[in-house]
Amino acid sequence: MVNLEPSESLLEGRRYLEWLASDCEIIKDYSLQGEEIWLLKIRLKNNGRKSKYIPDYSDWHVFIDSKYPNGNIQFYPSKKNGISCVFPHQSPHSEEISEEDYFRSNICLEQFSPSLEFDVEDANSKLYNYTEKALEWIKQAANGDLLADGDFFEKVAYPIKKFHKKVLFSEDEKSFVDWNKYEDERVGFLNMKAGKPGTEYQDFWYVTDYYKGVSGYMKKDATIISYSWGKYVTDEKSRGEKGIWIKLLSMPCIKPWQAPKNWPQLIKIFEENNLNFTEDVMPFLNNLRDRNSHVMMLGFPVSERIGGQISEMHWQSLELPVLSDYKTPNRFFKGFQKNIKGFEMADMRRIFFREKISLEWLSTKNWSPDNLVSRGNLSKDIKKRKFLFVGAGALGSMLAEMLVRSGVIQLDIVDYDVLEMGNLTRHSLTASDIGKYKATSMEKKLIESFIHYRGKGFNMTVEEFFKKQDFDMNEYDVIIETTGNDKVLDLIASKKLNLIVISTSLGLYAKRMYINIQHGSKVELTKFKESILEWIEKDREEFSHMEYPRDGLGCWHPLFPARIDHLSMLASSSMSIIESDILQTKESLTIIERGELGTVSILKRKEFTDGD
Repeated sequence: MVNLEPSESLLEGRRYLEWLASDCEIIKDYSLQGEEIWLLKIRLKNNGRKSKYIPDYSDWHVFIDSKYPNGNIQFYPSKKNGISCVFPHQSPHSEEISEEDYFRSNICLEQFSPSLEFDVEDANSKLYNYTEKALEWIKQAANGDLLADGDFFEKVAYPIKKFHKKVLFSEDEKSFVDWNKYEDERVGFLNMKAGKPGTEYQDFWYVTDYYKGVSGYMKKDATIISYSWGKYVTDEKSRGEKGIWIKLLSMPCIKPWQAPKNWPQLIKIFEENNLNFTEDVMPFLNNLRDRNSHVMMLGFPVSERIGGQISEMHWQSLELPVLSDYKTPNRFFKGFQKNIKGFEMADMRRIFFREKISLEWLSTKNWSPDNLVSRGNLSKDIKKRKFLFVGAGALGSMLAEMLVRSGVIQLDIVDYDVLEMGNLTRHSLTASDIGKYKATSMEKKLIESFIHYRGKGFNMTVEEFFKKQDFDMNEYDVIIETTGNDKVLDLIASKKLNLIVISTSLGLYAKRMYINIQHGSKVELTKFKESILEWIEKDREEFSHMEYPRDGLGCWHPLFPARIDHLSMLASSSMSIIESDILQTKESLTIIERGELGTVSILKRKEFTDGD
């Protein structure tokens, strides 16, 4: 049953606003909006400088969750006596509903003041704290201080209608240097790869290449920038899409902090960026008259932090309307024939002169390797190395997936074995891979785990791999051997490989894990095998009373016993050891041991020197 009266917590929160009496006035008490939201209308004082954008007092619609002090609190500016423009830390004006008496542009107070999210949800103070922060936001907006030097760069909030469609690019510091080589190139064509029509990925558009010149589309000698997407994009996304790119001197924005709404506003921004729309842009649009919509990408240089060094090209896309052609109604051609000049004039009349036609901004993301793994990535020095995995069993599959999901792009896998049903208890692969080779199945999984992955699986023994591969083994930086097989160890040791060789193996029941790391061309694994021999014997003694698991009835061989959670704990710990020793160029032998309640400890650690 809906409670038609505000709760005691809501009333308590409102009473606390009295402490802000000189800056906050309640102009309309609580009213229920639907079943779960309460509305409180307040008037807030501008304690900042005089501003043409912000009045001395502004009215606000405050929407509060009925579960207060739990739930959200949102501040929307009123249409009457409110703030009609948009500032940083505020959502954009969406398509306005005329009946509503407020703008749907919430102040992002949690972003403006992250501590709000961690405040104790106390009925006495929560509404007071949010209102106090709203007053501070108004003050800083009036003073022009919402974005200060040292703050992370914030992009203008472009109002998106088609959230299902995403345009994806891949920019970083290196590509920015490449863009600077073409400083005079301001407009051109681009190519995108998209999923097949009818699939769930048909609206994911990956930008692949940028071209210069009106006749440069898909011409190798006209290519300016190309992104090195992984196999997920290059293999799976077969449909090509043509678009146009425009490089601006700064982010397209209307003061104080608002995306342009229509073509006249955007064309004015082009002019402010020393671009003439009819002379510089229209010749490229004339090549897009195919009765299809196309994408326009607007690029501008940005820094990671406000006031910092410019280091990256950022892009914002929009969907172009269908341009005029011979089938366009005659009424748009008054005084002009249906030719290029006539099409251009028809477009100006139909689209580019009209303020009522809104720009169709598209969701645009930078999916560069560093951006995609920013939540948990490895160091750049590790990510740029090329790995070869020998063995795609349970341990190998876990380590390989951890590395790729953390940003490693080049990782090849060698394994001749096929996946069996029993492997699924602790393998990264799934039931759809049963009966298939582990190496190429892992390749497919890694392709789908990280869109920049460009490795390969080889369905063969390591002996066959060394014999049949005609490339130089030293093109790899790191070999990680996960088989625990003496013959494999001896084979690797017999090669003169000028790289890092890492051997990882597990003890019975994943009680212990052995990690040996060696650098250079003098790989010597005999000492490694001798060093862990006593621990292997200890494994046998400790688990002598245990029966090894078996695979079905009849003639069988014992299987290696280890639970997936135990194996995962050791594999995760070994990742940290491997990363640290590679970065510090250390040669080492490390034995880690699984303890009680999910703990892992270092049982033995020996760092080798040249004399060892």
